[in-house]
Amino acid sequence: MEIIDQVKDEIKKQLLNQKVTDESVAKSMGVSSRTLQRKLKAQKTTFKSLFNEIWLDMANKHIQTKELPLKDVAKLIGFSNLSAFSRAYKRLTGVSPSYAQVEE
Repeated sequence: MEIIDQVKDEIKKQLLNQKVTDESVAKSMGVSSRTLQRKLKAQKTTFKSLFNEIWLDMANKHIQTKELPLKDVAKLIGFSNLSAFSRAYKRLTGVSPSYAQVEE
């Protein structure tokens, strides 16, 4: 399995149970965080970009289904409150999650 796929899988696992960091992912993969950074750099990516891709994908899936209130979506993907989630979502997508939910 490619390093990018391994990191994405580990982020998904950890996102549901704990605060995800490059250190926590590296530790679970049995490497140092510096080694993980080097391996990702060799693949022309970063931990932050993979992390953002995963949580945004998870958020979008929940936003599209409209089964959960946005505050629950925020908590599910590791944000302490809706405000922090909304700011991060808007920074990455250009729209607020409530606007994205209406548009779907």
